[in-house]
Amino acid sequence: MKTNRHYYVSGNTRIGFYSVLPELSKELDCIFVLKGLAVRDTSDELYKLASYFEEKGLAVDYFHSPNNNQLIEGIRLVQSKIAIVSNEIVVKLGENFSEQRVVVIHFNKAISKSKLELYSERLKQLQEERDYHVQLAYEAFAEAKPFHERKEEIYLSEMSFAKADEVTANLIKSIFRKKREQEGGHTETIFFGAATPKGAVHFIDELTEHLKKRFIIKGRSGCGKSTLMKRVANEALQQGMNVTYFICGFDPSSYDMVIIEELELAIVDGTAPHVIDPTRVGDVVIDMFELCVNPQVEIDNKEEIEHCETEYKKRMKTGTLHLKKAAEAQEVIDAYINEATDREKRKQMEQQMMTTIMNTIKASQKEWA
Repeated sequence: MKTNRHYYVSGNTRIGFYSVLPELSKELDCIFVLKGLAVRDTSDELYKLASYFEEKGLAVDYFHSPNNNQLIEGIRLVQSKIAIVSNEIVVKLGENFSEQRVVVIHFNKAISKSKLELYSERLKQLQEERDYHVQLAYEAFAEAKPFHERKEEIYLSEMSFAKADEVTANLIKSIFRKKREQEGGHTETIFFGAATPKGAVHFIDELTEHLKKRFIIKGRSGCGKSTLMKRVANEALQQGMNVTYFICGFDPSSYDMVIIEELELAIVDGTAPHVIDPTRVGDVVIDMFELCVNPQVEIDNKEEIEHCETEYKKRMKTGTLHLKKAAEAQEVIDAYINEATDREKRKQMEQQMMTTIMNTIKASQKEWA
């Protein structure tokens, strides 16, 4: 049986809301969308479904919410090529997922329109407040980026690209001891972490616990960690191996981890905000700063580096506080929706949902018991 996985398909990033769901959806035959429930109740329904499928022996991927790590905004049944997601993420994306069959489960049929109308003005205010704080969070993260980039420039100015190429070549040689010629492998791109109302959160240990080898890449900003990962991943793909890319929760254009399942190994950026240190047999540290950068750079640029770090952290903290306020507004919105929800009708909708999903799975997997 395949391993269950916990990760993110969307994130609160320096470029705003970003999701890999449209790309992932190309691998799916059907997407179920849960519409009309409060955010927390949607997560509860998804957890119930996930538990049921796990009991049936199916592997489940959990899509955690970057707005509340304890909640999930979707699940995926990889073997069945089916995903079940919240309507909120679909609305944010504005995607119609035209390549797949989309089935909407209308839980809003369980909501009393007359009761909800009583709270309409307050709900509108709360939604505006939530969206306002989310936008301020994105702006704060965007403002943090130049300070991060300046740090990269400082370290890059004293980096030996020849040494970086040598480190990368040696790593590739140690990983791929036998060269083979096969058709290109399959890739998948997801997030292992996210900027949440509680700060940076990740599932690195959970995603790598079954692997025999972890290369933990240390270093400073701009020391070539992401480039090293890309080159190793490209070699794996050229040899016909499948690669899972994990993009940065702050900057989706950068990679923070790759996993090559066939070789049972991961290459992970072990620096803040997701510090990973060697804790088990098979962990190997590669410090790009020690190996490839003139250490004098930190002495010569001490004040500017410290200034960049301070300003970066200040803006990330501001963004996190705004995400927290947005989450608090969402909790109140959920409470009003719950107040207007008919529990008996919701149970009826749950039964209809399960019947619809199971019929789809049976159609795609005739061996389903």
